[in-house]
Amino acid sequence: MTQSAVVEVQLDERRPVNEIQKNNIRNILLNLRKEKILSRKDLCEKCGLTGAGLSRNIHKLIDAGLVIEELDPVISGRLGRRRSCLTINPNGVYVFCVTIAHNRKSVALMNAAGIVIVERELTELDLSNPFATLSTIAQNLESLVTEYNLNLTRILGASIMLGISDGSVVIKGNEVTSTMLEWKNVPVVDYLQSKIKIPVCTVSRARALLQVEIEKLSSPSPEQKYLLISCGLGIGAAFHIVGSPSRDDISPKVQISHVAVPGNDTICDCGRRGCLEQTGAGAGVVRRLLEMEQDQRLNFHEAHLSLEKALAAANAGDQRVSKIFYDVGKRFAVGIDTACSVLLPDHIFIAGEVGRQKDYVKGIFAGCKEINSSLSSAEISICDTRSSQASGVFALSKFLFSDDLRLDKLEILGKEAS
Repeated sequence: MTQSAVVEVQLDERRPVNEIQKNNIRNILLNLRKEKILSRKDLCEKCGLTGAGLSRNIHKLIDAGLVIEELDPVISGRLGRRRSCLTINPNGVYVFCVTIAHNRKSVALMNAAGIVIVERELTELDLSNPFATLSTIAQNLESLVTEYNLNLTRILGASIMLGISDGSVVIKGNEVTSTMLEWKNVPVVDYLQSKIKIPVCTVSRARALLQVEIEKLSSPSPEQKYLLISCGLGIGAAFHIVGSPSRDDISPKVQISHVAVPGNDTICDCGRRGCLEQTGAGAGVVRRLLEMEQDQRLNFHEAHLSLEKALAAANAGDQRVSKIFYDVGKRFAVGIDTACSVLLPDHIFIAGEVGRQKDYVKGIFAGCKEINSSLSSAEISICDTRSSQASGVFALSKFLFSDDLRLDKLEILGKEAS
């Protein structure tokens, strides 16, 4: 008996056969996602499988329409032949990606290769009415099914990505509560699943964006700490240590949006004073503009419109507005320095419409330098991933590249089609 065979017997004694097979199939799909195209020999080495073990699983994946065989585009070998290789079938399955955020409301369809096929803006969506919002989303998803003649079995699921401040939204089980949206215990998952008849999950925008950024890295080091902060009108954050389960928020004790910033007595929506969200993000920009114009406090929708105008003005070269973004960026640096002194991240990603604004970014680095910030030891990157892309990648990870994949239904569908 070979050494590899001994290992397989030992694994069988410890774990159920179906659990081992699920893990092997997941590893095969993950490696194909990462490498795009692999020969059977290379896939065996990466997954730690024998040739026979790989063939059994590949046969199932081909029957299910998830994997296809094609010739390697690179000619190799003495005879100049192209090898037969395996790759993920881009049109084998799909996911829906839904974005609910201050600056974007949309539904999109993504294929198994992570390509957004179509995205529809829901510009007239009224977020103040949660069930009207969900009904409109369901109608648009059903419309995509009809328009693209999709089989529901091949739509693995839908992710509902919430791009709202992490201090104002709570995702608990299947329900969403948001003080900013004035939603309370809204059964987002149950409602949409009853309408569109496919699995649904919810995720914060920061969490989804962080997953995309980590997946871009060739090989994240074990125990490396990654922090993503999304800056729009408010602030959202996600933190992950390689090798541990992902978490949507930092922790109840270290929540980025409500870190206290010295010298700031502005009252936050949470009732406390001096929260970072009120001075170090888009809300801080709007507040500074209002002070200059001696205007009254705006509501959520009007504040977002003011932020859009401020971003447009700064990007068009308005020095007055650019200076405001710069100053707010410096305040942001002070706030996240406090959080990072506890979390000690190795890499920080800054995302969001405000987070990408050039004057704001300059302010962050200037603020870090002024206070001799602990951030100097971390690598800082600006994230430019689109919201629909992040939502879709999260959905693929949840429903395709996971042990939750229902391969049996897809195999039956594949055999019926053939």
